[in-house]
Amino acid sequence: MTPQEIFNKAYLGVIQQGGHARNDDMSCCYLTAEGHMCAVGHVLGKDLAASWESQHHGSLLDMTTGLDDPSELLDRSDVPEWVVTHWDLLFDLQAAHDDTFDLGAFRAHAQRVAEEHGLNVPLP
Repeated sequence: MTPQEIFNKAYLGVIQQGGHARNDDMSCCYLTAEGHMCAVGHVLGKDLAASWESQHHGSLLDMTTGLDDPSELLDRSDVPEWVVTHWDLLFDLQAAHDDTFDLGAFRAHAQRVAEEHGLNVPLP
């Protein structure tokens, strides 16, 4: 997957579902019981997002706690290589989702992510 493809899936997924993926206590989820996915969840796809959610992986930052480098995640069977390759972009997309609470703020934060990574924001 290219960085632009990752951005498009994350951005358009959140926009098209009409909002964020949060549980009852307003914390973010890769996949909610209602089927909504966070920005990273849309890139992972439903099966992998469900797997990560059920295994309580938490945020990408939580996943790397205690590791010297994100590449160490490749020792886990449920972390595809492209996740490590595009770690910085995925991390920034997760922040755009998790740090905002409405679509307008998400769009603005995602625009900054696109600019920082040299990407284009797709039309919904």
